[in-house]
Amino acid sequence: MEALSNFFSIFLDLPANWHHYIGQHFANDPRVKDWPLMGGAHVPIVLMVGYVAMIVYGPGYMESRKPVDLKPIMRIYNFTQVVVSAYIFSEFATLLAFGPYALKCSAVDRSEKPHAMRMARAVWLFMLSKMIDLLDTVFLILRKKYSQISFLHVYHHCSMVANFWGAAYMAPGGHTYIIGLFNSLVHVVMYTYYYMASLGPRFQKYLWWKRYLTQLQLAQFFTMMFLTCEGLYNQCNFPPVFLWWVMAYLTSLVILFSNFYIQEYIKRRRGEGFVTYVKTIMDNGGSMRTLCIQKVDESNSHSAAPTVAPSNGTIITNGAGAHQAINGCKKVN
Repeated sequence: MEALSNFFSIFLDLPANWHHYIGQHFANDPRVKDWPLMGGAHVPIVLMVGYVAMIVYGPGYMESRKPVDLKPIMRIYNFTQVVVSAYIFSEFATLLAFGPYALKCSAVDRSEKPHAMRMARAVWLFMLSKMIDLLDTVFLILRKKYSQISFLHVYHHCSMVANFWGAAYMAPGGHTYIIGLFNSLVHVVMYTYYYMASLGPRFQKYLWWKRYLTQLQLAQFFTMMFLTCEGLYNQCNFPPVFLWWVMAYLTSLVILFSNFYIQEYIKRRRGEGFVTYVKTIMDNGGSMRTLCIQKVDESNSHSAAPTVAPSNGTIITNGAGAHQAINGCKKVN
């Protein structure tokens, strides 16, 4: 209750002390002010406006064009993401293991000591990796995979760039690094999956663990929320308004990712919402057969090939992509 009281007192005091509060907590960290992309708030704003414009106008540009074959590029991109995420994780983990840091909320060390500067560079690099992640959407548009550009996809990519640009700009260290530590580890696992998926159908049998990626993401959110609550309860020396913002943001991610998990892995497993349309065709023997056309799980936004169909199905390819035809329109789990 005391932490909550302190939080509301911030807003009650803002009318009289807003200059001091903004200057104290929202000012540019002087150590990073001359670093690339740290010139001011126009950097993420321009990037986000361009990103949204690409989503709005990109499909129109691609309408009369064929999907771009990006298989070689996707493999290089996914592998590079694994390496970059692993390096960022190793930086945070090394500082945690051998530096003056702990797995709990802490203040930002704004000194120019070697460990403090190394932490600031790791946070900045993590922010840069979130900007590079926007290429996920570029590839989806070029491959005409518009159905995968969901609200969750756009919200997650935009918000991560905005939040961690702000973190690198104002608080490159402290509680910020905990989020970077967990998220970079999750991205190592996630982009490893994407890389394997981009290698083609022969690797599909090794990709049975897709649903556990979402479980892993949810686990990291709940872990971050616990550590953020710990910081609020113990009133760690990190701006409380930032901690409450982190809590609100993580809550939104839990809601969105939980909804995705329910729709993708629980309702679909029960056979809800699978049937797209029914089609009658003539087989090789001259007999008429009724086929139930169903969407195939395309494994992820980076996959170069759809998931292999069950033995009782047939893969049909048309302008809408790969589909699975099941005889008799029987729903399968």
